Amino acid sequence: MRRDSKKRSGISEIIGTLLIVLATIAIGSILFVTSSNTLNLGVSNQLNQNSVVIQQLQERIVTYDVWFQTNNSQQVLAMHLYNYGSVVVDIVALYINASGPLTAFATAYPNGVVISPQQLQALYIPFTATHGMKYDIVLVSSVSSRFESLWGA
Repeated sequence: MRRDSKKRSGISEIIGTLLIVLATIAIGSILFVTSSNTLNLGVSNQLNQNSVVIQQLQERIVTYDVWFQTNNSQQVLAMHLYNYGSVVVDIVALYINASGPLTAFATAYPNGVVISPQQLQALYIPFTATHGMKYDIVLVSSVSSRFESLWGA
């Protein structure tokens, strides 16, 4: 019997195997690059978070004096702060009695208050106090450190 010889229009086994190996290498390379970028991003985020925690641990502010006084017929909260830490502290918000941020602080100091190490800083903020009342004053730094003190008017 005679076989009809048909022309084959496929690819050889060697070329097919090479194409499968190349496709596997390409997919593996894409997965490797993606996973290493994700890993680098995670490590970078962790380092940034650690630096913020270190900054918070090094910030040291003490409120050593507070007055509720009247200046030019306007009632003012006068605060004296001292930075006894080793880093610059940027005070960005002031809260009184767990209320929202005191808007008078943001108005008086729109860029916050920067206190260098071993520096005294006086703050004067418009505020109406009630005689005989206690005020829980919380200062917040740019890295979210909280400095809390209780004062009476």
